[in-house]
Amino acid sequence: MKQLRIAHLIISSLLVFAMAAALLIVAPFADRALGYGAHCQDPSPPSWFNVRLKAAAETSGDGVPTSWGSSVDMARIACFESTFRTSAQNGQYFGLTQMNRTSVENASVSWHCYTVYEGCTKPRGYHQLLAALRYADSRYGSPAKGWKHIRENNWW
Repeated sequence: MKQLRIAHLIISSLLVFAMAAALLIVAPFADRALGYGAHCQDPSPPSWFNVRLKAAAETSGDGVPTSWGSSVDMARIACFESTFRTSAQNGQYFGLTQMNRTSVENASVSWHCYTVYEGCTKPRGYHQLLAALRYADSRYGSPAKGWKHIRENNWW
């Protein structure tokens, strides 16, 4: 009886180990199989995000539609690129949507306000989303097309 319990314990342990190993092997491919960014398909942005996005989309004179101020695709992009962290950094890429200085300045947004924001009239998140909306417009035509590009290529 004791030997049977030991055998059962060993087999149970081996099964748990095998399942854990299988998850470690399969997990990296799961996001790709579902499309890159699958974990951000239904994002939960922080409360300030939609306020800043709406304000950025309502900035006049830049051609960005005000309707983009409620774009779930911009939330998906920020979720994927930074998990909604305005201070996220990866090499030369910074902020909510991981833009570099050239892209930010090409979007006519101050790099200082985009990164540091001290002395700027609006919060850093506003400047980052303003740059991202303009970038999405100029490069992809819309946030939805930018998100589609991420899903297919793992970058925007």
